Amino acid sequence: MLAFDFARADSPVDIGSRRELFVDDYLIESMQGAELRLQSPQRREVVMDYNRPREGNCCLYHTIVHNGEKYQMWYRGTNYEEFSPPSTVFQNSVPPVVCYAESLDGIRWTRPELGIVEWEGSTANNIVWPPTDQLIPDGSISGASSFMAFLDENPACSPGERYKGVAQAHQKQADGKLAGGLTLYKSPDGIHWSVKQHRVITDGQFDARNIILWDAFRQRYVSFYRDVARGLNKGYRFSDGYRGISTTTSADALSWAPKELLDYGDSPKAEMYDPAIVIYHRAPQLFVGFPLRYLVSRAAPENTHVWSEVSDIMFMTSRDGFHWKRWPEAALRPGPQVGRTERVLRRGEKVPRPEHYRWGGHCNNMVGGGVVETASDTPGVPNELSIYSIEGYYSGRTSHLRRYTYRLDGFVSVNAPAAGGEFVTRPLTFTGSQLTMNFSTSGAGGIRVEIQDAQGRPLEGFSLDDCPEIYGDRIDRIVTWKEQGDLTPVAGQPVRLRFVMNDADLYAIQIR
Repeated sequence: MLAFDFARADSPVDIGSRRELFVDDYLIESMQGAELRLQSPQRREVVMDYNRPREGNCCLYHTIVHNGEKYQMWYRGTNYEEFSPPSTVFQNSVPPVVCYAESLDGIRWTRPELGIVEWEGSTANNIVWPPTDQLIPDGSISGASSFMAFLDENPACSPGERYKGVAQAHQKQADGKLAGGLTLYKSPDGIHWSVKQHRVITDGQFDARNIILWDAFRQRYVSFYRDVARGLNKGYRFSDGYRGISTTTSADALSWAPKELLDYGDSPKAEMYDPAIVIYHRAPQLFVGFPLRYLVSRAAPENTHVWSEVSDIMFMTSRDGFHWKRWPEAALRPGPQVGRTERVLRRGEKVPRPEHYRWGGHCNNMVGGGVVETASDTPGVPNELSIYSIEGYYSGRTSHLRRYTYRLDGFVSVNAPAAGGEFVTRPLTFTGSQLTMNFSTSGAGGIRVEIQDAQGRPLEGFSLDDCPEIYGDRIDRIVTWKEQGDLTPVAGQPVRLRFVMNDADLYAIQIR
């Protein structure tokens, strides 16, 4: 169903005029002295402080989109009694609701008073879906605990369903019992929601944010959701299995093919709690994910309550949604603790606790669904990519959402040291007339490019000696050879690209 041919076939790879990121070795035939290097995002400001009565230390499962006019965010609003045992996780907590926020820049967010759901006697709040302890009009239980929304860009989508959402919910059956699964929701504006269909997917674990997306490149819907790679015991922990992610596809988001667990190749086994997978908007043939790696056997340093397990964020990418390149190193580490406050335990003793707690707390560091472009704070500098990560989870009375940024396309680079390195692509065909590079060098570093025929022989006029050394830091630098950059004469022919680099990072190319 989801198989994709990754074999080194004799036929060239047709990249058309697509932007291609060097997030894996799919386009690379050989490499000497250089390496693929995972990049880490830059820590930025806290954009949301969850201190409202309907919020607290258990806000999670964020989704962020840009609809062409503004940024929109959906998240779970709830609070958890910090020192309760896991078996009573929500017993003394605020019942989860789905909240909504919006922003013009992705940094300063507002909570509009929507007048939709009554909370503590008033509808002057930003709640778009009722608490999990309430029945909705069709008699099912509200799916507010793990709601995820997306902007459906399927051309066949009706205006009333421009936004869709998915959540684990329970539907009341004819015998009065509740049956679980993923419920599909619809909305014309991302604010006013209704159920489209219950239990569209039922074979899975679902105890995290589950994802449905419209895949325009392959003209299908795709889902990624929490599952178990093997068995599940009767207790809290997995015995003969581990937390994983399953995927399935659909033509209409209602009827879904049998699931398959994601394939990570030779990547070491890891328990992943939340997939945080998106389609990268600048290269829609690529899926990128920021899954939460859950380290159940490792307690947080100086932990002071029962939720002690450490987590961090991995990076992974796929060209078909099934086969994934998953980096074993963390893309986002918990980092240093920032700010300290005193928390009072039930037995009366005061203990120091970082305010922006990222070590322990079960799901701290979780990245919200969404990779969006935001403006740089430096005038004249290209846009950045923003992702959003939770901190202070299960700690004190409030949690926080912090922004992190990458350069455009900057998840992974081909890196060459000062001593130099190079790589050669597989045979490629393309349409277009200009080769552009997204790259960064030191003041002393540089990149030169050679175009070869399919057998590896330099094409006349496009050899390494014909290419002046390129240096600087650009998102879309045009490559020229002896001041000529027109590739029209070789468009459609199988060619190889050779990049010779020193003290440089190359993130992406495009022949446009």
